[in-house]
Formats: sequence, structure tokens, C-alpha cells
Amino acid sequence: LRTDIEAFAMGSYFAECLEAMSVEEQPEPKLLQLGLNSLYALSNKLYNPLLIKAAFELRLMSISGYTPRIDHCAICGKAQMANPYLNLMHGTVCCESCITDKSFAVRLDSDSLTAMQYIITAPAKRIFSFKLPDTSLNVLAYATEQYLLLHTERTFPTLEYLKKVRIY
Repeated sequence: LRTDIEAFAMGSYFAECLEAMSVEEQPEPKLLQLGLNSLYALSNKLYNPLLIKAAFELRLMSISGYTPRIDHCAICGKAQMANPYLNLMHGTVCCESCITDKSFAVRLDSDSLTAMQYIITAPAKRIFSFKLPDTSLNVLAYATEQYLLLHTERTFPTLEYLKKVRIY
């Protein structure tokens, strides 16, 4: 990571997030595994850095008890949603026809929603093993970042630095 400023910045962001979500003196093997797998994937350039970041953020929130309920519309119960919205505050998804308040909502597409479902349920070593078109990856990355920021109720200086040096 030390030879790539973007990868170093992202690794630093991962470390800061892990520190924020862990409890001192309490073993957290799932958090440790997530951190190590993410740093390994990043340092070996196994996947798009934006994909690694999005998967890391969502899985971190899931491990920490903030798993969003995204398998069906929170209002009507439909599993198939054409234009779903992620309600960041409640951690639920809603159909376009059911959403009433878009102030804390991010519009997803079907690919980004499917990717989120995969990240939450995949085995730990496979959370990065998916592909998305760039537009869907950007939607996913925005949604996971906003979800993490809202529920941690803090800012991350390393994220701000990453945004200044990133290439993707």
C-alpha cells in the first residue's frame, strides 16, 4: 500500500472505520477478517478500489449491527422493485411508488440493490466477488458511504483525504 497513495489513503480509511466500530479490549474476529481481507484485496489490486470500499463499508455496518433490510419493500412488501430507494435513516428499501420522504433516501438500481444483498449474505472471503457496470458501482458506493456516515454519526478525516487523492 505504501507505493500507491490512493490505496494507502483507502487503507487508512478502513483502519479508521474499524477503530470507530470496534470496542477496546473486546475481540472482534469478523471485523479483523474484514479489515485484513479488504487490505489484501486493495494491496494486490484484485478488484476495483471503489468496489472494495463499498463492500467494506456495507459489510462493516452489517457486522456492527446495522444490517439494512433490503430484501423487500418496507411498505408494500414486494420483493421485485423496479426503482428502489434506500432509506438511509431506517435501513430499508422502498419501491418508487411507496417512498414518501426522499430526504434521507438514495435511489438505487436493480444491480446495486442485488450487489448490496450479495455483500450482506456472502461468505467473508467472497464479498468482493461480483461485478457491476460503472454506473451501478457509483450508485452502490454512494449509498454505502452515506449509510455508514449517517449511522456512525461522525466524519472520517481519512475519507476526506481519500476523496482528494483518488483516481477512480
